[in-house]
Amino acid sequence: AERGRRKGLRKRGANGAGDDGGGGGGGASSITRAWRWTKAAAGERRAHIRLYVQQSVALPGLALAMLYCTVLSFGSLMTAFVKWRGMPEVWLGACRGMAATVGVLSTYAFPAMVQRLGVGRTAFVSIVAQWAFLALSVLSPWVANVPVSLALLMGGVVFSRFGVWNFDVAVTQIFQVRVAVTEQGTVAGVQRSMCSLFESLGYISGMVLHDPRHFQWLIVASYVFVTLALVVETVFARRHGDAVLFSCAARNGIPGKSGGGAGGSSSSSAVVAGGHSIGDVGSLQSRIGHSMVFNDRARQLYVFNGQRHKDQLSDFFVYDLDSDTVVEVARDSSKQGGPEPSFTQRATIDTDQGELYVLSGLLLEKQSSADNVKNAFWVYNLRRGKWTKVYQQEVSDADYWATAGRHNEPCPRFAHQLVYHRPTRTHYMFGGNPGESGSNNVRLDDFWRLELVRPTRQELLRRALFLLRKQQFRELCGKDAMQALHFLQTRLAEVVDHGNAEMSGEFRALSRALFQSDRQSAEALDAQRLFNVRTLLFEALLDLFPDHMKQPEANLTDLVALYSDNAHGDVSEGHRLQQQQQQQLQQQQQQQPQQQQQQQPNQPRVWSL
Repeated sequence: AERGRRKGLRKRGANGAGDDGGGGGGGASSITRAWRWTKAAAGERRAHIRLYVQQSVALPGLALAMLYCTVLSFGSLMTAFVKWRGMPEVWLGACRGMAATVGVLSTYAFPAMVQRLGVGRTAFVSIVAQWAFLALSVLSPWVANVPVSLALLMGGVVFSRFGVWNFDVAVTQIFQVRVAVTEQGTVAGVQRSMCSLFESLGYISGMVLHDPRHFQWLIVASYVFVTLALVVETVFARRHGDAVLFSCAARNGIPGKSGGGAGGSSSSSAVVAGGHSIGDVGSLQSRIGHSMVFNDRARQLYVFNGQRHKDQLSDFFVYDLDSDTVVEVARDSSKQGGPEPSFTQRATIDTDQGELYVLSGLLLEKQSSADNVKNAFWVYNLRRGKWTKVYQQEVSDADYWATAGRHNEPCPRFAHQLVYHRPTRTHYMFGGNPGESGSNNVRLDDFWRLELVRPTRQELLRRALFLLRKQQFRELCGKDAMQALHFLQTRLAEVVDHGNAEMSGEFRALSRALFQSDRQSAEALDAQRLFNVRTLLFEALLDLFPDHMKQPEANLTDLVALYSDNAHGDVSEGHRLQQQQQQQLQQQQQQQPQQQQQQQPNQPRVWSL
């Protein structure tokens, strides 16, 4: 139809030229129509390119196109070069046959790799294999022995066929899965055009460096493009959780990809650490009151907890949509430092941070088999496979929640609603059932915003310096008040964040230590009291470090009974001293919320952890 329309335009243009006697007007109109058609075609091509760039598979498509800009294949350029180096025809034919055999074997290996690793990981593994084998070919031009040089060149190219064919098929399958059916034709057309463009660049480079003595630079340029393709694929794989230690993933039998961030977001050796495959989705037991969140990057569902018959569960499963496989991460998360068995808990996920958030609901007391509403906020790191409790409600007094408690934190509840706003990394919670005995019909209608505060390294360092210098100042007050005043105005003041109301208030309160009596100063120099205070300081500094960088929370004295030499079996003095220190630390922690409540009686309904 388009050819017929153009033919009609040409006929009308010719008739117009005959009527005008010179053809000037008809020729000008034809040029105008051609220009309009060209402009419209260019706009359509731009729209196609824009559609391609907007696809989530644009990066692997670009990586595949870059592999076409190469001379490390059995094309005319490398064939001419190896014949110039003196390779016999029979050996050249044998290398071609081996390359074809490796390509056929890769087609048999591809389904097994996809079933074992998933499509995303298969693509990543394949391009890594191609890059590794071609490293042999890059070394070949600098080997003086001609047979060895040709063996390295041809061997690297032959075995790299395994990676390039698998990567081609994997990217094609990714396109088929992740591109809408109505857009696949356009996206595939742009992809083919990109491959032809990079292939043309390879031929142009051969025309520029046509001397066989300069062929090594073409080899290096080809390897650079393969490296760039690997970098692009790695960026895509890290976004979708496929850039992992695939050997560990294969060892654990975990197909699919890893989530993550918030963040995720996420390069781990598995979806979550320690999981093992249990079959397809039919192997997942039915349940109610569970939590299920979707990782849109890894295309996986996370299912955990819930209730089956009369049993409350604490298991954790991952379902991979692409491979239709279920992975059991934990049969009992509470035994791995995770949440206790609960019912109607709420969960959200941040793939950018690589974290999963859970606010527990109705808990089952193991001793009494009675239901208990006790909320705790948990964070699960998808990369390390580790649970962390960042909040736990300790108060169960109804009078507290009816008065001061309801201004500081939400009261215990279950069957609430919890949603996550990823741009601001903020949770919003509404309503729920307080679980009050004898009042099953009571429902809550309060609305809370939950902010998970993460201090930066600079803030942690400032806090640590403030604690250390604050203790140094107090010790100076018992020795030299003038020196202590100078230290307060210089060294201590420079680490104070005056925008932080809590730290600023502590700094202003330190000036009272300068006016202590001599008796109080003498007490400050007491060795035993100094030891206790410094021990509390050490404990406060440990709170600024992650768990893997500090000593275990359990005490050896809790595991081994220490007795003195007397016949009554009294606990040793060292153990008694540790108990006193723990009691002092608990008293200080209990006094801090009361002081904050007195300073800020009109606290907004913001729940910051």
